[in-house]
Amino acid sequence: MTAFAVFFLPACAQLPNSSQTSDNDLLIQGRLSLQIDSAPPQVLFAPFEMRGNALKGQIDIYSPFGSILAQAIWDSEQALLINGQRRQVFANMNDLGQKLLSTPISLPEVIQFYQSKSSTPVLNGWVAKRETPDRLVLDRHTPLPHIQLKIQIDSDAAQPAPTRP
Repeated sequence: MTAFAVFFLPACAQLPNSSQTSDNDLLIQGRLSLQIDSAPPQVLFAPFEMRGNALKGQIDIYSPFGSILAQAIWDSEQALLINGQRRQVFANMNDLGQKLLSTPISLPEVIQFYQSKSSTPVLNGWVAKRETPDRLVLDRHTPLPHIQLKIQIDSDAAQPAPTRP
């Protein structure tokens, strides 16, 4: 079983909100789809909520029933991955992505791409494209296996939104 599968096993308890949002931070709610073309293929479909910005923030990945599967919290000094009672500290979000997907991916770079409204940049080995203003597709072809991350933004705001039930 890969690290990806281990980190996203369902957690039983809701985690406390450990970061505050300011008026300048984003609150993004949406859905993500992650496909890893391995043997056997691995797929994750999950709603998410991200608060913060490229320098400091938090993302919660939810189960279909509303409980938190995993939570990542980052700032300029480190990134923290919380899965149930398990906590892991990383130097940055690239290292956290490396552990989860066996390749670096920087959530702060993805956030900057989303905010920039540009069409097709390369993010640290990932080719990103904007299919619609609210739909991003990121592909990593080398090294194998191919990984595709699709992000559908359902809402974004500069003000805090209601928490999930």
